[in-house]
Amino acid sequence: MRSVLRRRQIRRQMTGEMVREMVWAGQRFLEEDLQTFVREVPPPPSPLATLTAAAQEGLGRLWGQVPLSWRMVLQAGVLVPVGLVSLGYGLAWPDLDIRVLGIGWHRYFLFHSAAGAWLLREFAESYTAWVQRDPTAPRLQKVVAAVASAGAVGIALHLLKDALLDGNKSVVFGIPGLRVNTLVPGTYLDDDLWLVANGLWALKIARDVVALAFGEEERAVRAYLAEHFGWGRERR
Repeated sequence: MRSVLRRRQIRRQMTGEMVREMVWAGQRFLEEDLQTFVREVPPPPSPLATLTAAAQEGLGRLWGQVPLSWRMVLQAGVLVPVGLVSLGYGLAWPDLDIRVLGIGWHRYFLFHSAAGAWLLREFAESYTAWVQRDPTAPRLQKVVAAVASAGAVGIALHLLKDALLDGNKSVVFGIPGLRVNTLVPGTYLDDDLWLVANGLWALKIARDVVALAFGEEERAVRAYLAEHFGWGRERR
């Protein structure tokens, strides 16, 4: 009788140990393994996202079969008007200080600088990075690049015009409440240097954006010019 009771007691102890082990294992799974599973396994894409990605991939393959010369012509039909509009806004951008700060702060150094062109480049690069991360993002890198580069050219032309054509344009430095009309009194040399340097910087920014988005087209144009006109070939 005692042996039977002893065996029952041992079985109960073993069953209790097994239950505790199972509970502990389940708790560990819920705390660690499940969280790891949720982090590492992304949720399935929605049907709309899948359809959008498939459509973009199909259109991309179809577009890739079009000859590069025709692609450049078709792109120009969209990019040139967009670029012209952005160029106009870029030309007007530096004078926005009149509306924001008033006529007394005209030619404020932040507006009459390459800061606007830099912001456009940052936007274009951020958009390109987003497209590379998200396959469902609209593929408008060249349109964005046309807007950014043309806007930067417009800003550059405005600054260079103020310095080289108009001349005697004082740049307002400082902050509202602490105004400094010029860094070097009695001369406009510092103002002209500021405008020219920032104008050239804005042109470089525009060039960088174009190279980022139109590298393939640029190489094709160089190859065409080298083949038909001998441009770019090394002279021997």
